[in-house]
Amino acid sequence: MRAILAKQSELSLASAVFYFAGALFAFLSVTVFPHPERQGSVLLVLILPACLVASATMLLLGRRLRRVPALALMSVAAGAVLYLAFTTPTAITAMNQGLLFFTILLYLVWFGPMWFARVLGYEWVALYTVAVAVRFGEQSYSVLVTFVVTTVAMSEMIGMFKNRIEATSLTDPLCGVWNKRGFAAVIERATMTIRRTGQPLSVLYIDLDDLKHVNDTYGHHEGDRVLRSFAAEIDRTTRAQDSVARLGGDEFAVLLIGADAEVAQALGQRLREQVTMTSWSFGVAQMEAGESPDDFIIRADRMMLEDKRHRKAARAARAARAAAEP
Repeated sequence: MRAILAKQSELSLASAVFYFAGALFAFLSVTVFPHPERQGSVLLVLILPACLVASATMLLLGRRLRRVPALALMSVAAGAVLYLAFTTPTAITAMNQGLLFFTILLYLVWFGPMWFARVLGYEWVALYTVAVAVRFGEQSYSVLVTFVVTTVAMSEMIGMFKNRIEATSLTDPLCGVWNKRGFAAVIERATMTIRRTGQPLSVLYIDLDDLKHVNDTYGHHEGDRVLRSFAAEIDRTTRAQDSVARLGGDEFAVLLIGADAEVAQALGQRLREQVTMTSWSFGVAQMEAGESPDDFIIRADRMMLEDKRHRKAARAARAARAAAEP
């Protein structure tokens, strides 16, 4: 069991638990709590194995499970719950099924974009509310009002909480740009975009040359000021579609969607002329077909180290010539 859990992501584990709970709900509805007038019993019988298969599939996929197919499958599950709400024979059963919509909406808020949860989730809640109100009349009104208000309020609160967590965990607290984890997420999204559109994708890998000297001479407070100012200048002077990140220490990266290596190299030279508060080296790489994001970044890092060696050698040569002059 530990080996299985170690291979899971938050998405796969939550999905597996949700579908297993759906299978348990269907089993109890058919065996322990059957109703002679239930029109959806055939669907419940079909839901039981389908949910078990879905739960097992989520566990088998583990970290390989992607958000888009998971959200698509959740939409199918919501459609099944909505059908049951239209066909359920009693008001109390319909109310119980409404709790499933609450769970589905929270799933969408946590694992999907907030706009998607609002558009699709609130549409499901509205359809469910209308269906129950039409079928069961005034006896359901007060419960439905409580359900809608609670569901929407909790979804918005959890959405705000999620945004705060993401802002804290994906951005660098000192410089206010993406951190290494956030940059990895940006690259993943950008990779999907270029595969769909065929655009080039390049990265500018940057390393400040003299930050250690600044820290040793003027203190870390001054070093932090240099980092903040440098990040702000790079962010201000790059294009709107570019993404700036601090990867750690004095290393930064700029992801350039729609720019090939030649354009990225020219941009790096232009930025070096404009951002002059400290000297810095950079390397460029363009993502190749089938290349992983890690290899993509490593190639740019190597080019940056080569640039740094050349610049250091050039400075040493200039200093030697200056010392040799009479």
